[in-house]
Amino acid sequence: MVAYARTVLEQPDHQNCDTSDTLVLATFGSLEARLRRLSHDPMPKVPASTKGHISDDGDQWLMIVNDIEDPQNLLASCCMTLTNVLGANQNLEATSLGDSFEVESGRNASVFLTISPFKCFDKAKAHRAQGLLWQAISRFCLLQNVDYVIGSLAFNSRYPAAHALELSYLYHFCRSQSEVHLRAAHGVTMDIMPEEAIKPDEVFSSLPPMLRYCLRVGAKVADNVVVDRASNETRVFLLFPAKKIIG
Repeated sequence: MVAYARTVLEQPDHQNCDTSDTLVLATFGSLEARLRRLSHDPMPKVPASTKGHISDDGDQWLMIVNDIEDPQNLLASCCMTLTNVLGANQNLEATSLGDSFEVESGRNASVFLTISPFKCFDKAKAHRAQGLLWQAISRFCLLQNVDYVIGSLAFNSRYPAAHALELSYLYHFCRSQSEVHLRAAHGVTMDIMPEEAIKPDEVFSSLPPMLRYCLRVGAKVADNVVVDRASNETRVFLLFPAKKIIG
């Protein structure tokens, strides 16, 4: 079984990266993480120290990492969707994750940030680029007063039964039991094996390191998974309280 953090090594769609309309949110050595707004309004020209909101609800954003020594060469990126769920129980359109979710929330006006799988274009700098993306996302959450962050991990099979033990463990022991629940609109169940057939400590130890890390820092899973037949994957969605990322 292989599960991974949805980090994709590939070639960028374009070789050049125009950073003229971007905002620097994090730096590490010569690397910079920059924010670009994808919605139709122009990118606001504000300093990185700004404490207020950057955008209105429902905006689409692109986070990019480049090297100031070669600013036209894109190293990594991820897409993000910022959504304000006004009611306690509403649908959440997670454009960056390719699906929508039914949100059950005990509070009103929760701000959600959904993050697409990271794409890295330089293997040698992938680890540093990923770390910088997370720093920038943390900064973005602070600026936007984000309540929850949604991301995903993928198992390398389109058949959930191939990962019955792991998915059943997540279903019985790692779903949110309070305040906010997520259910993918086009998902399938993770409830494959009975709870009594699972030894939680053993299964947790066998999970991929990234998934174990996410669970340790407070992530919870959605009620179901999405089968992506095109990429031969089963995607698990993770819900983080934003304060866990910011802190």
